[in-house]
Amino acid sequence: MNTRMISFSPVDAWFFRDGRPYHLGESGQTDVQSLFPPHAPTVIGTVRAALARGQGWDGRGAWNNDLHSTLGNGAHDIGALRFTGPFLTRKQQTLLPVPLHLLGGLRELSDAVRWTPTTFLAPSETALECDLGNVRFPVPLNHPKEGQLKEPAEMWVTVDGYSRILRGESPEQDSLFHSDQLWKTESRVGLARDHASRSAEEGKLYSPSFVRLHKEVQLAVWVDGIPDDWTIPDLNTFGGESRLAHCETEQSERPLPEVPADKIRESGRFTVSLLTPMLLPSTATGQQTHPQPGETLHSLSGAKIVSACVGKPIRIGGWNSVHREPEPLLAYLPAGSTWFCELTRPDALDSLLKMHGQTIGDKPDHGFGQIVIGAWPTSKGDTL
Repeated sequence: MNTRMISFSPVDAWFFRDGRPYHLGESGQTDVQSLFPPHAPTVIGTVRAALARGQGWDGRGAWNNDLHSTLGNGAHDIGALRFTGPFLTRKQQTLLPVPLHLLGGLRELSDAVRWTPTTFLAPSETALECDLGNVRFPVPLNHPKEGQLKEPAEMWVTVDGYSRILRGESPEQDSLFHSDQLWKTESRVGLARDHASRSAEEGKLYSPSFVRLHKEVQLAVWVDGIPDDWTIPDLNTFGGESRLAHCETEQSERPLPEVPADKIRESGRFTVSLLTPMLLPSTATGQQTHPQPGETLHSLSGAKIVSACVGKPIRIGGWNSVHREPEPLLAYLPAGSTWFCELTRPDALDSLLKMHGQTIGDKPDHGFGQIVIGAWPTSKGDTL
């Protein structure tokens, strides 16, 4: 069994609900925005259901017990399957979320005003006393003469561009894409009509905003554990409103930028960035605790956290198709979050570098918490 890439192409516009209520008969169902890209539970559920249909499942109720060892049973047991992603692809190139320690500004280019990288964030030279203790907060390495520094909101970068970021270099502008270059939204109106009165039924007027991908843009997920002789149907329902996706599978290595091992060995410092959202482990009381400066980032022993650029938590749930109800929402750290770390044990470096591309946190088999390791950017040698 090898790693398979399963790509999803839209047959029509797609809709993926977030954690907000969206139920038939409820009022206030106007301008309901679609989430995009969808989170891993949505994609995993579609892949498992498609594989089950390929093995004869009729799409209703629970699938045959013979499929449990491979596909699992229920929303949380995914059997022998292991997922990476999902990630966007454009013209066969995988796109990854830009890490939050790269800042930029708006600049007028040939087609539009675009976000362009300007400088990196790195821990300050001096610590500042705060409620977390003495912390070296991240500061820009350079300040632009004009304009403000902005986070890379809704920005995506190719794997080659990400490799440059991990080396502390600026990615090429043509390796960067804003979401408006990848998809657009479409507002639609739904209505249930009372045929007797020929008027709209109370509470059954809704207007969701769908997502329509641009040409040659797809969504892809990499899956391990699929038996070699298994196939999936070409067309599958994907997301809300029973929209369709055309699915293709091929043998493919997981996309991964290059780790700058030599620069890390030289400095003893490195960054850890999330490619996918991370679910922090819970304590015995069910509480999630953020790793703090001076502590070890989960599973990365031999190094301590110096500082971090962590985005606002996002809430991810899912849909239980057997019980026809949403899964509870849990808080995840967003993709792009970056920690600055220093080695405390030089002999731990080789094992740390092996974590490049691996997952940390809870639900690693679902693809959550995939990390990449880069060099700590410095003002000396950067090309910004």
